[in-house]
Amino acid sequence: MLLLAVVTMSALYMMVSQLTRVAQRVDRDIVTAKALGEAKQALIGYAARDRRLRPRSPDRAAPPPGPPDPTSFYYSGALVSGYGASGIDIQPNDRPGSLPCPAPDESGIALPADACASWSTAGAGVWKNRVGWLPWRTLGVPPLRDADGNLLWYAVSDSVRNGNLNSGGPPLVLNSDIVHRTAPDPFAFKPLTVQGSVPAQNAVAVVIAPGQALSGQDRDGAKYSVRSYLEGANNYLDNDAGSTSDDVFEMQPRSTTFNDTLASITAAELFAVVENAVALRIQRTVTPLLQQYYVDWGALPYPAVFDADKARADFTGVLPTAGPPAELPLAPPVTVASTAAIAGQMPLLRMDDVQWSPTVTIKQLVSPGFGAFDPTTQEQDPAVPATDDPPSSVIDTATSTCTPTVVTDAPDVLACTINYTALGSGRPWVKITATVPVGARGLVGAVAPPVTTFLLASESIAGRASWDGSVSVDYKARLSPAAGTVGIDFTGPAPAPRLDSPGGDTAWFVRNEWHRLVRYGLAPGAVPERPAGVSECTASTTATCLDARRANGVVEFSRAVLVLAGSKSFRAGPAAQLRQDEGGAATTDLANYFEAGNLSADLQYEERRRADQPAAAFNDRLAGYRAP
Repeated sequence: MLLLAVVTMSALYMMVSQLTRVAQRVDRDIVTAKALGEAKQALIGYAARDRRLRPRSPDRAAPPPGPPDPTSFYYSGALVSGYGASGIDIQPNDRPGSLPCPAPDESGIALPADACASWSTAGAGVWKNRVGWLPWRTLGVPPLRDADGNLLWYAVSDSVRNGNLNSGGPPLVLNSDIVHRTAPDPFAFKPLTVQGSVPAQNAVAVVIAPGQALSGQDRDGAKYSVRSYLEGANNYLDNDAGSTSDDVFEMQPRSTTFNDTLASITAAELFAVVENAVALRIQRTVTPLLQQYYVDWGALPYPAVFDADKARADFTGVLPTAGPPAELPLAPPVTVASTAAIAGQMPLLRMDDVQWSPTVTIKQLVSPGFGAFDPTTQEQDPAVPATDDPPSSVIDTATSTCTPTVVTDAPDVLACTINYTALGSGRPWVKITATVPVGARGLVGAVAPPVTTFLLASESIAGRASWDGSVSVDYKARLSPAAGTVGIDFTGPAPAPRLDSPGGDTAWFVRNEWHRLVRYGLAPGAVPERPAGVSECTASTTATCLDARRANGVVEFSRAVLVLAGSKSFRAGPAAQLRQDEGGAATTDLANYFEAGNLSADLQYEERRRADQPAAAFNDRLAGYRAP
């Protein structure tokens, strides 16, 4: 009995000891898992953040201790080379969805984008460009460590890392559609390969907890060597082909030769958050362009025919009678119905698309009550006060001219010379009407008041959009009696955003081709030169507006709606969506990009709550709208 008791107690002791070790291991695994989870959250938040450099305001939280990091959310404002000339300039890597380069050491500061693009193995034991420490300081988080006290390691795909240059050119395109781009596409997706016990599809980043040092790992003498921390495929220096293939990672059961713990971020996880941020950013930076356009021109521009083909460069708006009926169902103005809608793609222009027409009208205005005047050179305008001078001062329309001048990478100039005869105290009024032929076929800014050779009185300038796709400005001014010639120079308008834009608040939208994934719906009550019987879309006249049905059930009447296509919906069967380089993909087929009510050409657009609708069936977002 005594022997049995001893054996029983020994067995119980061993079992309790084993359970204790398991419990301790579980506790340690929880610590490590928590650190990995926080790292994933910080990285995804960084990708969704609007990372424009702005001077840090006094009330912003203090930055983490240590050296300043110019790519951090906490950056205080002093710019470094390559990051622009002012504290509100936009970073070259202002790409929603992009992730920081790894840190080359334990400082937590990501390698700068330009250095990250060219960094490579400089000798045995030196990390490569994709693999390094988690840049915790750049992410604005505390140093994250595993249960053994080691800082986390990190690797990032070339497709999403900051500073990813295309043959020395600008950063590569980055949007939620890159996953479906394959070689030889220059923007082909380059995922990380994650294999083993926890494989991942289309991984864009991995975070690795190295665990305690194993036999042969020296973390003192070779502090910055990947082989001193990581094992298996994660240690590319020893275990990947040629010691250069640092895009393969793995998770294995814990053993005496492997104890890394890995967490991956897939493209689906990343863009599920980034798309929400992009939709909000479109609302904040692109929608105001529509709002201002309506103020400047009294209407909104025509949409381009929807085509997400990456090789297509022409996003000029199409006149309704020239587009496919399914996309542009607006009839000519004499027959358009009040329920007709018009939709397509965002109409964007290059700088050299926007030019002044050489045909300019120059007229002299005459007030009512001053008798007869020559209708070929003068026009009676009731808007001119009756107290103005009689037409004894005459503008010579035969010698007065307006000549367009093309300016490289800047708005063109229309230089006008007005010759007139001033008799006594006569001060004639001049009216100049100038036209930009494509101004209603793309977002353009207003024409600023012109520069004149001497001060003119009672200047006014008004713009209007026309049914033929043009915009025109009417400029009126009272000339001086002191001279017989005046120079009047008009600048602009300029496209905004520009397809060839090098900077500005909307450069990210075009450079990363998010504009290809946006459907632009235009209300019949906001088209240029609305036909008879079609009222303006206003807060009190909503029959000619669009219905933007928000996820919370609120219906907002709008002059225009922008719908952002979500990542490809992985539906099975005939309804499956195909994107970009996938076999049989039709980049003009709206069904490959949008769902439900956003496919039709009626007045209604919608978004749905993710909780109510699986992403596989609906993931569109109302990215912007122009309320009346």
